[in-house]
Amino acid sequence: MAHFGERSTAEVKMDGSASPAATMPEVCQDRSPECEKWATFERCEKEEEWEFMLQECPVSCGVCSPPGGSEAGPKPTGDCVDKHESCAYWADIGECYQNPGYMLAHCAPSCNVCPPQGMAASRAAAECVDTHQSCANWAHAGECSANPSFMMVGCAKSCNTCHVLDPDVRCRRSAKATMALLPGQLNETFTRAARDFAEYEPEVMSTDPWVIVFHKFTTEEEADAVLAAGGTQWTVSSDVGERLPNGSFASIQSTARTSSTSWCTEEDCAAHPMVQRVTKRIEDVSRIPYKNSEFLQMLQYQVGQYYVNHHDYIPGHLKMPCGPRLFTFYLYLSDVEAGGATAFKKLGLEVKPKKGRAVFWPSVLNEKPFMRDPRTYHEAMPVVSGKKYGVNAWLHMYDFKGPYRLSCTG
Repeated sequence: MAHFGERSTAEVKMDGSASPAATMPEVCQDRSPECEKWATFERCEKEEEWEFMLQECPVSCGVCSPPGGSEAGPKPTGDCVDKHESCAYWADIGECYQNPGYMLAHCAPSCNVCPPQGMAASRAAAECVDTHQSCANWAHAGECSANPSFMMVGCAKSCNTCHVLDPDVRCRRSAKATMALLPGQLNETFTRAARDFAEYEPEVMSTDPWVIVFHKFTTEEEADAVLAAGGTQWTVSSDVGERLPNGSFASIQSTARTSSTSWCTEEDCAAHPMVQRVTKRIEDVSRIPYKNSEFLQMLQYQVGQYYVNHHDYIPGHLKMPCGPRLFTFYLYLSDVEAGGATAFKKLGLEVKPKKGRAVFWPSVLNEKPFMRDPRTYHEAMPVVSGKKYGVNAWLHMYDFKGPYRLSCTG
């Protein structure tokens, strides 16, 4: 197994060439009349079936859109109407995500959240309730707009959002959503990353699949600032479980992953100048918009802690508005006395942790960017001595941060 803690002397030919980007199929369609039914049983998300489903049922699994858009939803019924003449314009400039408390209640057709049974039926449904006695007061105080991720579901009656209780309605992907990565562009992205960012000291560990180590991706000052801003609320790390009725994933604590996690979701972290400097750098290198990135996940590994062999691709993301994870950027925020390497055992590679270093790799295939690349399984080896701090940046096919406000990202 090759170890990449110090600079490798191996040369990788990088002539700047890249395979021409293939185009998406002219016609996107399900091959079986059973696809829609299969998808309702979550076969697109099941580990043992998702690869078959992506090939057989791309529309039902949310991989592509047929003419007219696969996520158009039912045609608006007579009682599902825009309540303002500017709804369509507001939707086009992103207000359904930026101001969901107002938009989903008053601009349902433009936001693509008309329920199949109609608005009146949604309001009359048994599940159209407030789950807290203070919901009416909170709604009157403007919390439907200020705290939409909780209020739209927890106070649906007071917020007039009972029609979006169903995550299959609330979390439809817009037919206007733009893919961040077309077939054939993955190789172009990594070729460019290795060629055009010499200031970060890139080293190509593998080209098929791609694994690039940037030996000086952050300064010590940046690494310290990111850790200080994000490492404030440590909890035991968890794995992703089954999809729940509200559209989220269950969290599972297991012996497979023993680290601690702290998320950079609060404004004082996400808006920190040093954090923004680093996330802008990730955006520049990856060519994936910042809005498509999950919030940074801080990780702490103490002696003996590890994460067994795993993959960052989650099949359940396919039908979510954010789409699949395309790339991972893993940044090391500390030196480690011994152990703690990131190992790609199928590739015979190990990357030793070093403060300021980063590793960049894909979760999907070059020609099929909705499908998992099975070669990029990896693991966090146990820390033998010292403490390891790192951060994950997971980059998606579509906007992540907008759907996150609607509790539509799992």
